Amino acid sequence: MHGLRFVRYADDYNIFVASKRAGERVMESVIHFVEGKLKLRVNRDKSAVDRPWNRKFLGFSFLSKKDATIRLAPKTISRFKERVRELTDRTKSMSMEERISRQTAT
Repeated sequence: MHGLRFVRYADDYNIFVASKRAGERVMESVIHFVEGKLKLRVNRDKSAVDRPWNRKFLGFSFLSKKDATIRLAPKTISRFKERVRELTDRTKSMSMEERISRQTAT
């Protein structure tokens, strides 16, 4: 779209522009295109014009404005820790190999 850089995954998009004003202009243009031409609905509650480090995308976000370092979003880390706790429950005595084989079987 008009030489813009964007990231797409399924029905999720991030579009990167130089300024907030440009972001607002592009947002209206994208909404008009998606809803008008593609006949899809844009979830305006989830849509925003913001800095990349203030948003998350697929469980990731940028660490800061100076570095392009990515980080896992806090909710993603919480889900990961909960899953590890489930898999390593101390009340279920079994070897690590058995735990792994049970998980790969499901």
